[in-house]
Amino acid sequence: MKNFKLNFLLISIISILFRVDAQAQEFYKLQSQNSKLIIEGTSSIHDWKMEAENFNAETLLKVEGGAISEISKVEFFTPVSGLKSGKSIMDKKAYDALKEKKSPEIKFSLNKNNNVSISGAKANLTGLLTVAGKSKEVKVSANFDVENPQKFLVSGSVPIKMSDFEIDPPTAMMGTIKRVIK
Repeated sequence: MKNFKLNFLLISIISILFRVDAQAQEFYKLQSQNSKLIIEGTSSIHDWKMEAENFNAETLLKVEGGAISEISKVEFFTPVSGLKSGKSIMDKKAYDALKEKKSPEIKFSLNKNNNVSISGAKANLTGLLTVAGKSKEVKVSANFDVENPQKFLVSGSVPIKMSDFEIDPPTAMMGTIKRVIK
């Protein structure tokens, strides 16, 4: 009779441990080979676009029933020197404007108080964005497309102004050419 009670107790402990593990948050890392980071903007002459050649993101979240139910950590960074426009002169001007020598990375991290709201496939996050050595709290709206608990797509955008990070926009021809807006 004692042997039966011991087996039942052991089975109960295993099922409790399994249940806790199944509901725990999981660590996810970005698959950079299948991802894109695009930065778009406007200058005094024309609209421009740069793509990050290398960047990294990690998150700690919970997926339940094919949806994100909790997000507790988001860390992102990209080296400034990895931003490419396809035009070396523009790249150099962007690196100078972003103060690449003093602040070589652009970073984002979720606020410590986990200011996150999730509604269906959409999440609104508040975090600290650091650009050109200046940090500012920003709101990020992200969409999640969960294929399965091990793989999902995330898309989102963060509108910012260069002046918010004390960045002087680069100019062409010593600032003598200005874009005329009618």
